[in-house]
Amino acid sequence: MGTKTLTISEEAYERLKAHKRDDEGFTDTILRLTESEGDVMKGSEQCVMTRGSVTR
Repeated sequence: MGTKTLTISEEAYERLKAHKRDDEGFTDTILRLTESEGDVMKGSEQCVMTRGSVTR
């Protein structure tokens, strides 16, 4: 498997670090947190902003 370098904000890093377990690397943490049946947005609520109102 190859590798990629990502640039993330300090806030994103701290949030990811907070979820990281002692026995795993950041790659393992990302894979664990994004594990799903193919759709990372599955189960999340999507909001659309239209002219000052929020549609869910």
